[in-house]
Amino acid sequence: PSFVIWAGEDSLLVPILAMGADGAVAATANLAPKQVHKLIQTCLHHDYTQAQQLYYELMPLFEMMSLEPNPIPLKYAMGRCN
Repeated sequence: PSFVIWAGEDSLLVPILAMGADGAVAATANLAPKQVHKLIQTCLHHDYTQAQQLYYELMPLFEMMSLEPNPIPLKYAMGRCN
């Protein structure tokens, strides 16, 4: 194929990657880059037991990011990090 598929909805990263997506563009990676990277890499290596654990650890952040349309929650959270 001449194209790749990327997951773009943070709360659906694990299922989309499990269905064969090649990677992800995740807003939450701006706030928790190491954790999101580890989640994506774990999925790409088909370790869904660990991926599920990481997913549940990140779920509160995923939920926060969906309270308002993107990028409002991300900008707010990034401003609070300073």
